[in-house]
Amino acid sequence: VQIGDPIEFQQTLRDLPRNSTLPSTTKSSSSTSKRKLSPRERRSLVQRLGYQICYGINHCVTVTPAALVALGLLNAPHGRISRSALKDDSRLLFASLVPMHANIAPTLWEGNSMRSQAVDEALSLFADAKLITCHGDQTITPVPDKRLALEFYKNSILHLFVEAALIAIGIRAGDTPNQHVSAVQERVLFLSRLLKHEFTYRADAPFESIFADTLSQLIHDGVLDPQGNDQIAIHQTHQVLMAQMARMMRSYLESYAIILRTLPLLREDTMTRKDWLKRAWDHGQEMLTQDQLQCEEALSKTKLDHILRALHDQGVIRFAADDRLQLGAGATSASYLSALYDELRPYLRATASVA
Repeated sequence: VQIGDPIEFQQTLRDLPRNSTLPSTTKSSSSTSKRKLSPRERRSLVQRLGYQICYGINHCVTVTPAALVALGLLNAPHGRISRSALKDDSRLLFASLVPMHANIAPTLWEGNSMRSQAVDEALSLFADAKLITCHGDQTITPVPDKRLALEFYKNSILHLFVEAALIAIGIRAGDTPNQHVSAVQERVLFLSRLLKHEFTYRADAPFESIFADTLSQLIHDGVLDPQGNDQIAIHQTHQVLMAQMARMMRSYLESYAIILRTLPLLREDTMTRKDWLKRAWDHGQEMLTQDQLQCEEALSKTKLDHILRALHDQGVIRFAADDRLQLGAGATSASYLSALYDELRPYLRATASVA
């Protein structure tokens, strides 16, 4: 049983927005003065507690050999990877987990480094389950229609990398190696909002503080190099690591690409959410056949629905009566929808390769 840090209820109350009316916890000599929270404040409190609990649970999860190897397998940009390259990638990710104080399974340790045989054991597990194909003893390929099963293992530890992965994409999406911190922050904010229904972020601080904390930690660890004039770059010795982290998010961005390619259908008529998501899935299958997608797991209906909800939050989509979908008031033109896809292109480029 893994137990995380306690969550203090009174601290959670104090962390609510400053304009909230909080119950007084100051005792006088005669009585305790208390004031009730408004319904809106209670909802905010419950939501914040929920996020804190989910975030805490996520960070108690054990990093297993199967999870680490699944992450490496699904990160392979051409759908196949050599056993030696997979071990190198696993060591790289393992080393990045150590300073996070992640709960790494004992079976992954050998002294102070990763136990190499743990990769072989995980591959044997996946081969027995027919999730991968081994070509001889050297090259491994995930079975195309089993990638979602591998993603189950990957997702058990993906949250440990999300904050750094978004910064990796934010830097790699730029046109030059050196990127202004404010530009990176703007890209990370865009990605955070897009993926808000996929991942649980810290609830104890605003986005700006979380971004600054993650950036500072990456600089402290030597992963990022300050370049002066408030610019940042990935350190040369950590290019592969940050490319790996960016690549972890590829399937989610491809789900967004599928959604954007299917949105024009709503310019013709409204559709029920269920029917439209089916059309989006069919469209994704066509894109996969035409090699426009690299990750079959981008076709996950859960991913597609989460992206749809994020676009609803942004006003791009409206949920009308009878669960029918409509384009938002400012999103009905073909040029607007095309601009959304153009905005996505740098992020797809940033996650396209681990080289």
